[in-house]
Formats: sequence, C-alpha cells, structure tokens
Amino acid sequence: MKNFLLLLTFISSSLFAQEATWFETGTSWKYQYQTFGFLDEIETVGAEYVITEQTTLNSQPCARMEAVGDNPNPLGCNANPAPYYFYETNDSIFFASDYDQTFRLAFDFGAEPGDSWEFTYPVEVYGDYTTYLVTVDSISTVQQDGQDLKVMFLDYNLISGEPSSSMELEQYTVIEKMGATQIFFVPFGYWHVCEGVIGTFLLCFTDATTSYVGDGFTSCTVGLNNPQVSDFFQIAPNPSQGSFAVYNSKNFTAEINLYSISGSLVYSGQMQNEMHTVNTDILSPGLYVLNIRTEAGVIHKKIVLE
Repeated sequence: MKNFLLLLTFISSSLFAQEATWFETGTSWKYQYQTFGFLDEIETVGAEYVITEQTTLNSQPCARMEAVGDNPNPLGCNANPAPYYFYETNDSIFFASDYDQTFRLAFDFGAEPGDSWEFTYPVEVYGDYTTYLVTVDSISTVQQDGQDLKVMFLDYNLISGEPSSSMELEQYTVIEKMGATQIFFVPFGYWHVCEGVIGTFLLCFTDATTSYVGDGFTSCTVGLNNPQVSDFFQIAPNPSQGSFAVYNSKNFTAEINLYSISGSLVYSGQMQNEMHTVNTDILSPGLYVLNIRTEAGVIHKKIVLE
C-alpha cells in the first residue's frame, strides 16, 4: 500500500511538472510601450511579469503569473490586471485570472494553417467578455538557443464584446513559449481601455533554457537602446498636411507604424530605402506617434497632422 501511494505521488508530481513545462517558476516576460506624459511628451515605459509559483486553481495544476513591483497593472489601463494563471497540455495554452477563474483556450500550437478556435477574454472593467475567432494564417519556425520554436501568424475576427476593448491589429505573430511579440494580453493577449498607450512590444523573454531579445531591440533595457540611431531619422514636414516623409541617412530597413493618441494603429509599412512616404489624407488632424523599428533600435517620433 505504501509503495502504491508513493507511485501515485510520483505520477501526480510528474503530471504537475509536465503542465509547467512552458511556465516554469522564474520565467520572465518584459514589455516596452509608449504613453503620453506631461505636455503630451512621449514616455517609454517598461513592464515585467514573472511566474512566481506552481499552484492550483479550481483543482487545475497551473502556474501563477504576477507583475513585478508594487504596481499590479504596469501596462496601464489593462482590462484584466494580474495575477494570471496558465497551463499547457498537448500544445494548447489555457489561461484564467482572479477575476474569472474559468480556464479558456488561448493558443493551440498544434494547429495548422486554416485551423481555428474561439478566444474569449474577460474584460473586468466592463464586467463583460470579448470573443474572437482565431484562424491560423501560416506557420514557420525560429531557432532560439538551440531550440526550434513554432511561430504562428494568427488572424483575429471579432465575434462579440465591448468594441473599445478590441485589439489594435487583426493579425499577430505568436512564438511558442513566449507568446505574442506585439502583445494584446499578458503574455497571450491584452487590451488597454484608455487613451495614450501605444506600441506594446515583447522586449525580453527568459526561462531556464531560453534568452530572447525582441526584434528591434539590442538589450533588455527599456528605452532606445542606441540613442545615436535616432539621429539618422528625420521627419518632414512636421506638422504636415496630407502626407509626410521619413528619411534615414544610413539606409536602414525599418518597420514604420503610426499610432493615434488613443493608441490605435492607423498606418503600417516597411521602409526599404532612404525615404518612405506616409499618406495621411484619411486621418483626422491631431497628435500622432511614429514608431520606427530597426535592427539597431526603436525610435519614437511625435507627429502633428493639421
């Protein structure tokens, strides 16, 4: 009988460890985003979330994620603040929160192009839920620290929920273990429900076997990693009417994203040479933020449309 109980304990412990494969205690996600500070100056802000323990929620073995520091909501105006709970089984990721302790499917990394599932997210501030149909557009792999990690390009179509809590983009890049590179919930989805939160990106991911620095960043330090890069880019005219051009003297390849003051992505493009024109004819006058992502660093420019 004693040996049988020991066997049950071993099996239970093994299953628990298996569920925590992707969410080991100490695993860390760092994010960087921009927000409007005093006199509408752009401030670069960091947020970090860590798996603090292996626990159970509603009898389900899972990992608990908490925000680092005194602020439980460092991303600002998050519709559903930490702590969060995750577990992985058969390549599927499930999440829950203190607000809603029902585990729901976030990702299926066993899916193939054309496969789909529903993604339901509780929006605490509205006491409501937002549901998307998620469809796999395409897949690839990336090698990180000797591991081949699956990358999924996912299309999101709103089914129901609060429109003001909907996502900025319709397609997201999601990496196995790490989550979305441009996040919409930590680390597998996120909504902000106030104005001024712009361009949230995965800065760093670290666990026992992986040390990842996001595209466009050179270190895990929040802010522009190489201040000299900013000197290579110029915007003209600014203020502008109808269009403006981005110039770079070093012929960098760059991703160009323009955000409204409310944080909505209103333009996205690729800069392939020394000049890139952004057409703003359909945009309303006001203050915008231009996010320029290069291999050497990330630059943020304030743009005024008249």
